[in-house]
Amino acid sequence: MKKEKTIYDLKLHESISLNSNHLEIKRVAGGWLYIESYEYQDNMALTSCFIPFDNEFQKSEKLPY
Repeated sequence: MKKEKTIYDLKLHESISLNSNHLEIKRVAGGWLYIESYEYQDNMALTSCFIPFDNEFQKSEKLPY
């Protein structure tokens, strides 16, 4: 079974898309960029937000000892 890719698995400048490609998460130095695209008054608009790296929610594999 193939492991599902998470934001912690991304390499620098690699990205994944969520929400039917309306949200892109890109790995950058020091964290991630969340980039959202949407239609606004017949034009495409983008918003982005920098999220600093934090491994608080990263799943860790338990050691057997």
